[in-house]
Amino acid sequence: VATALRALAVTLPFAALLDTLLGATRGYRDMRPTVVIFQLGRSVTQLIGAAVAIAAGSAALLAPLWAVPYIPAAVAAWLWLRWIRRHQSSRQSPRAVPPELAALLALATPVRADGTKIQPGETDADERLANANPRGFWRFTTPRAIATLAQITIQRIDIVLVAIFWGPAKAAIYTAATRFLVVGQLGSGAISMAAQPQFTELFAMGATRRANGVYQATTAWLILLTWPLYLLVVVYGPEFLSIFGRSYSAGDAVLVILGLTMLLSAACGQVDMVLITTGRSSWSLVNGLMAMVVNVGLDLLLIPRYGITGAAIGWAAAIGAANLMPLAQVARSVRLHPFGRGTFIACALCLASFGAVPLALRFLLGGGAA
Repeated sequence: VATALRALAVTLPFAALLDTLLGATRGYRDMRPTVVIFQLGRSVTQLIGAAVAIAAGSAALLAPLWAVPYIPAAVAAWLWLRWIRRHQSSRQSPRAVPPELAALLALATPVRADGTKIQPGETDADERLANANPRGFWRFTTPRAIATLAQITIQRIDIVLVAIFWGPAKAAIYTAATRFLVVGQLGSGAISMAAQPQFTELFAMGATRRANGVYQATTAWLILLTWPLYLLVVVYGPEFLSIFGRSYSAGDAVLVILGLTMLLSAACGQVDMVLITTGRSSWSLVNGLMAMVVNVGLDLLLIPRYGITGAAIGWAAAIGAANLMPLAQVARSVRLHPFGRGTFIACALCLASFGAVPLALRFLLGGGAA
């Protein structure tokens, strides 16, 4: 284990660099490096590394071979970013500007120094960039770092506490019962990567109405991508857990509690990201810490008595707090909300197709293979 930890420690800086470099490429409106280098290249290479470790029959090689792909991936991301920066002048031609943003600029009233116009009360993005400084950067970034640690704590602490109070067998059941959340996060992560640069640009321009349109559209897509999974997990929980073995059926209540909670989370959309891109990273930090306190407090109170069901209630309360608090803040501070026509259509389609129909089928046919 010590050898594996050393290998992970060596690759950790490259993983951090990869995150940063790919974030910069997305800032230039280019999703290809993220898809090619991170989602495809790194993932496939990690699978190959794991296969080599298994073929060699060495558990000690598993972690190093899983981590090594971060090094060439970081180098590839750096080279790709350099190429993008060299060609940024051609990328920033008028044709590269999205038509909706061009229309926004054309409809604005006051005029910037370069001849484009600004809505009354809006702040020029160029003026904001001119006022950028290291102090402002760290004032925005430091709360983000701490909030990320709080989010990781929320995602991991309940498994540890279940193991402490009820032993590793119950912890294994709880871990298996919560894996569907990871699958749901794939859709959320994909939308977040694509939308975050757009939100940043629109808020820098002061185009809050257009940002609200993007917020509602991404929320509708998030519902369409994730609600089918969450609804089917709620309806067919025992069948889902049977994949792991008969003894895992004890986690059925966990699936129902967290599945219903994730329906609420998806309906709120990328609300924390919206709050952050408005520049309110300190608010996000407070929300994250509050959610962590709720999670840990309820876990310590409920897990000793109710086991994995208590852990699920604690995590569900934390997820609710982490979404409803920023939802209220975004609505009050910048008058944004995720509830548009597309959002309601997406909810209705998913509830009918993946809620009502499967429930009726289960009632008629039971929970077997049919």
